Amino acid sequence: MNRTETIEAILNAAKEQPLKLVLRYELQGTDGKWYGSSFPRGVDHNGEKRPYWVQQMRDGTTIGKRFFSAGEGMAYQGVQQAKRTAEFRAVLDESTDAEVESQADYWLKRTPATV
Repeated sequence: MNRTETIEAILNAAKEQPLKLVLRYELQGTDGKWYGSSFPRGVDHNGEKRPYWVQQMRDGTTIGKRFFSAGEGMAYQGVQQAKRTAEFRAVLDESTDAEVESQADYWLKRTPATV
């Protein structure tokens, strides 16, 4: 495998699985503002709700910004993955051959050659 093929293999192995997008609801309070789960003192739910999607970690924790469509969330994840890949590619491109081989050993689960 040449250097370019090795870098491509490393980048493919390093890609993260997209986080699950889960549906949640914001509730509108009697003050006209939207809330995620609870209301401040003196504010009640006025009966209105609107959906949003949020990223969910494997442990069930939700993180990041709210998306008002699943497609918006998937597009955001794609853009973020592309940024991480571009940053990692830049590092690998500037690395020595030995450093690239070390990264290949890690990401491709190769056993380093013994002398």
